[in-house]
Amino acid sequence: MSMKLHAPLSSRGNENKMEVDIVILGGWVLTLDNAKTTYNPGFVAIKDHYIVDAGFSTAYCASKYNPKTIIDATNCLVMPGLINTHTHAAMTLFRGYADDMPLKEWLFDHIFPAEAKHVNESLVYQGTRLAIAEMLKNGITTFCDGYFFCSAVAEAVSECGIRAVVGQGILDYPTPDTQDPSSNYTTAVKFIEKYHRFSDRVYPSIFCHSPYTCSDETLIRMKELCASAGVLFQIHLSETENEASEFEGEKNTRPTFHLKNLGILDSRTLVAHAVWLNEEEIQVLKESGAGVSHVVSSNMKLAAGVAPLPKYLETGINVGIGTDGCASNNRLDLLRDMDLTAKVHKVWSADPTVVPAFSVVEMATRRGAAAIGLGKKTGSIEKGKLADLIVLSMEAPHLAPVYDPYSHLVYCAKGSDVRDVIVNGKIVVRERQILSFDEMEVMEKVSEVSSRIKNSQIRVGESK
Repeated sequence: MSMKLHAPLSSRGNENKMEVDIVILGGWVLTLDNAKTTYNPGFVAIKDHYIVDAGFSTAYCASKYNPKTIIDATNCLVMPGLINTHTHAAMTLFRGYADDMPLKEWLFDHIFPAEAKHVNESLVYQGTRLAIAEMLKNGITTFCDGYFFCSAVAEAVSECGIRAVVGQGILDYPTPDTQDPSSNYTTAVKFIEKYHRFSDRVYPSIFCHSPYTCSDETLIRMKELCASAGVLFQIHLSETENEASEFEGEKNTRPTFHLKNLGILDSRTLVAHAVWLNEEEIQVLKESGAGVSHVVSSNMKLAAGVAPLPKYLETGINVGIGTDGCASNNRLDLLRDMDLTAKVHKVWSADPTVVPAFSVVEMATRRGAAAIGLGKKTGSIEKGKLADLIVLSMEAPHLAPVYDPYSHLVYCAKGSDVRDVIVNGKIVVRERQILSFDEMEVMEKVSEVSSRIKNSQIRVGESK
């Protein structure tokens, strides 16, 4: 058996051992700490919500800890849970709804109308639960979200056992949860006040859609609200070349400079996409301390462009990887996107050395956590950090042999290789089975909702 429940490491001398909840034993432990420490074979000890120890010797572990649960990680990688730095989780219910079209047409002619017609609190709750099921089984233990009816998102996060930064979506247009844009500040305040201390796994945030859908006044007010509450401010930035050039033509400045002048950019700001930034804008981001979510699959699918990721990494900006929502990516598999992240920049720059595998793994863990403001809490296996870990089985033909585990994670592994998932010190996935909620019940509910959406869908080429 790969997992033994309530089995002590040794029955001798238990009275001198520290009682812990879980010990993960015998795997190749990738800590992703500053020193790039690995242990093979290694162990990780967990008590309550936290990592209490990690190291080499199983003999040492047996002499020191008396666990309630042992997870046998032989022939597995043990690593920090993956951090998805940009999602619209509830949009799982629009997976494949409007594919193969330009971003502006996709967004304004299909997605915004569909959201206006269908999105309500129940849809957001069910769509988010579906996303959480997919993310947990793909090894994602934390996601950074932006959508509407965010109380429903927070409820799903709380119930399902994952960790999330939950962003209230803000636009200066009628939205599904705020029909009168003049009330969007009230919507944001109520959400932050309700969830600011709601859970140790729910972190409220504000997500202003973009500089072209939010007025300067809205951006400033929302950033001030985030600053006063100490929460993350999120925004899409320069996703397409046309967006950036049209904005510059209207405002006579680049979008990044505009955000800087408004006081939006600082270490509690996350910009998503950031594809069309010039050298000076990159330097502005670096000096501000803002994080970047690299959204490679969505950028490719919507032909938005190739972000200057090698420059971001060279400059030292905290960059994470985001899947985006399922309407513009279709899958919430960060391991797949890690592979794409490494490869697209190699072919784009004609340089096979750029964006090496280890840097990509950092982006999906510790750098991603830092980008969304959780770098001191998660993203690496270190004593005192929250116990968010995954066990990835290496017992498959496509993962043999193993010379470099980081190379395997980026170029070989896929979400279905994730075997066990621990969030906040609790086992939420064991042997690919979700323990924290009923996956089949979620699928049944989603089927009911998607049938209604499908029956009213505007097909490509049909009149609206």
